[in-house]
Amino acid sequence: MLNSYTTVEYADEYLAQYLGAEAWFAADLDVRQKALVTASAAIDALARNFPGFKSRKTDPNQPLQFPRKPDAEIPSEVRNACCHEALYMARLAADKSAQRRADSIRQGVRSVSIGDVSESYVAAGELKKSNELLRSEMASNLIRPFLNLRGGYPTI
Repeated sequence: MLNSYTTVEYADEYLAQYLGAEAWFAADLDVRQKALVTASAAIDALARNFPGFKSRKTDPNQPLQFPRKPDAEIPSEVRNACCHEALYMARLAADKSAQRRADSIRQGVRSVSIGDVSESYVAAGELKKSNELLRSEMASNLIRPFLNLRGGYPTI
């Protein structure tokens, strides 16, 4: 497991039960592995971007933030959050139009008009204000109980 909270095999089995997982299964093995590693990095980034995770790492030398004391294993909620975040990334990788929209939002573009068609985006800073922890809402909901949050939401 290359710095990932779970394996492709676990993600395949877990995501098979969810509607909308077609992009995951359409992606090749290398894309799925990279999505899991990237999703794990996004989860770990929450330790730096918010008040951090509850408790301490089980082993101070472990490469990832989980497991955390008193657990010796990575909680299933964290593995499942990793799967949902990786699924979101696989969908984004498969949809170039969605990828361009996501890039535009991160670059601060607020709206786009082409002929008589237009789209408006929420600014990236406003997404954080709406308590968007990760790109996947399901992943955010699964990981939220492990964060040190004041009043249940990140202070931004």
